[in-house]
Amino acid sequence: MITYEVRKQDVIAMDGEIRAGICTFTDRAGIRTIEHTGVTDEYRGKGVAAELIRLCVEDAEEKKLFVEPVCSYAVLQFEKHPEWVFLRKGKAV
Repeated sequence: MITYEVRKQDVIAMDGEIRAGICTFTDRAGIRTIEHTGVTDEYRGKGVAAELIRLCVEDAEEKKLFVEPVCSYAVLQFEKHPEWVFLRKGKAV
């Protein structure tokens, strides 16, 4: 079973002792920049990366931060989730 943990600068996905994936970010001046999302080969295609991004975005919203997706996967997830547009600084609602 995969568990997820939001930490100070990342969100990790763990399958027991094995790190299945990670999403890294930086919080600065009211903006969370999502920098990288990666999942190990055996966990690709199982929704791990999407869950990492979702948790990262939810945490940013709870902390009242805007979100700037830099990582290409995060950009794709923002395109798939128009309900997140209000979190993008300078984007129309």
